[in-house]
Parts: sequence; C-alpha cells; structure tokens
Amino acid sequence: GVLSAALMGVISLSGVGSGPLLARPSPFPFGPPIFDLFAALPLLLFSLVSMVEATGQAIAVNEVLDKEDEAEQQEQFPNTIRGDGLASLLCGVFWTSLLIPSG
Repeated sequence: GVLSAALMGVISLSGVGSGPLLARPSPFPFGPPIFDLFAALPLLLFSLVSMVEATGQAIAVNEVLDKEDEAEQQEQFPNTIRGDGLASLLCGVFWTSLLIPSG
C-alpha cells in the first residue's frame, strides 16, 4: 500500500521526524472501555472458537513432541487458553491487533 501511494504521489512523510525514536505505549489511548452487551455477544462466539483453536494447537504441539502422558496434556489446555486470553486482554488495553499464534 505504501509503495503504491508513493508511486501516485499521495504519501507524506513530513511528520515522521518530529516524533521520538522510542516511546512507551499508553494504556487505553482512546479513553476508558465501555461495555456494550450487543457488541459482546458475537465476541463470545469468537472466544469459543479461539479456545477450540488453542486446544487443537496444544494437541498438535504435544503430538510433535511425542508427549504420551494424557493427564499432563489435559492440564496444559487451560493454561494455554488462559495465556491466549491474557495476551488478548493486553492487546485490547494497548489498542493493538490480537496476537494469533497459529500460522
């Protein structure tokens, strides 16, 4: 996109040098979150799909690593889902895209 915009002459880099080289991200850059039930309902479905995906990914990793202990594998699933949820929460706090570890 940037290359095509530069070729059309509609890109401006005038503000690039005015900012700091490194900066800390600020939480909730657009204000505090507002809960909306109707917006949350589709996200519940997305959360269920994400949990199934994380479980499948953990199963695949266990198969690649030849882990045979079924109890150990089942203990790993909730931790995988919690880690995915925590990463999603942090992405929301700093207003960035979600981390999707499956390729």
